[in-house]
Amino acid sequence: MPTLTEPRATASASAPRAVDVAVVGAGIVGLSCAHFLARAGIDVVVIERGEVGSGSSFGNTGLVAPSHSVPLAAPGVVRKGLGWMLRPDSPFYIRPRLDRDLAAWLLRFARSARRGPMLAAIPALRDLCNRSHDLYLRIVEEAGDPELTIARSGVLNVYGSEGSFRAGRAEAELLAGYGLRSEAVGPSELSTIEPFVRAGAAGGIIWRDDGFIDPALFVGGWRRRLEDAGVRFATSLELMELREEDRGDVRMTTTAGELKARVVVAAAGAWTSRLLRSAGARLQVQPAKGYSLTAELGTARGPRRGLLLADAKVAVAPMRSGLRIAGTMEMSGLDPRIDLRRVEAVRRSALTYLDLEPDELERARTWRGFRAVSADGLPVIGRLPGTPSVLVATGHGHIGVTLGPATGEMISQIVQGVPATVDPWPFRPER
Repeated sequence: MPTLTEPRATASASAPRAVDVAVVGAGIVGLSCAHFLARAGIDVVVIERGEVGSGSSFGNTGLVAPSHSVPLAAPGVVRKGLGWMLRPDSPFYIRPRLDRDLAAWLLRFARSARRGPMLAAIPALRDLCNRSHDLYLRIVEEAGDPELTIARSGVLNVYGSEGSFRAGRAEAELLAGYGLRSEAVGPSELSTIEPFVRAGAAGGIIWRDDGFIDPALFVGGWRRRLEDAGVRFATSLELMELREEDRGDVRMTTTAGELKARVVVAAAGAWTSRLLRSAGARLQVQPAKGYSLTAELGTARGPRRGLLLADAKVAVAPMRSGLRIAGTMEMSGLDPRIDLRRVEAVRRSALTYLDLEPDELERARTWRGFRAVSADGLPVIGRLPGTPSVLVATGHGHIGVTLGPATGEMISQIVQGVPATVDPWPFRPER
């Protein structure tokens, strides 16, 4: 089985012994933090345990989707999840195990998956999503770089059954009340709007304000521009412990010795919770493994826009490296093993809905990566309680690419002590 190869980690230049702000994590969220901190004139070093963009920002579909303003913790998800737990190939799978942190996460998730908490969360997510979308456009315009682009052709949600199509229209109607625009199309219109979708689907919903980036390409181009702006990168450097000193600085124990920073931003995705335990924090954030396939198709093959196969929870987007098909959420800790049953579920969904032949996906490259999923479906952004020199930017779930720039801007504004563009209160770590 071919695999999608992540950037090879190489030894970086010697990391500085003392820094102003250290951003831990070099995915979309970490680079976003570095971008806005550097724009504010702050000296920034980005620390990454592997290579830049080698985590979840490498193999996903790169959707920039304000339409994803409904949190994962929503009514009906717990009931579905209980059924899915019996199916290792289901869209959302929790591996049964004795784990105190997972048990606490599940209880908080169940409390959050009610209509009241969901309705309270939607405007907060919408504001962060919309702000990120606007910031992407600004970043792309300012860069003028062919690698830093965003496709603005919209995203089409495809529904396989009448029941899921009704649920999709109900969600679209709900989000319309929050200013998010969409258009429902029947099965007869789908083939005209998107010929790459096979006949037989019940309908679709187009979110015209959504788009996507090529995440690996975007991260690579962004890194070069950040280096030109003075941001330093220390890669292949693993951070093992954080501790705040009496005068407020943070001492970091790494695989290359000790570093000191005035401020640390923990944006290490699924590894953030483990890292912050050394600082006495226990975030209700769990790692969730996702899978993707990247198929090399001819230049004339592929969808016109990003797609979401709603019934299967599978996203699709054309990349320079090929057609990217990604899905499933497997909560099994930080276990790196590839579960072929889940890979096959993604492949099967693509063949069901898309104009693909089995042999095209047999040659597809397989990838897996970890998302950081919060218990209430909102990202965790802000100062760590009791350790004000440590800020957190994690828990973005499946919309980390969407929320990256707005998260980075918020972190920069908190560090500077200036009013935030988007209200940070709903995302505070102590909530």
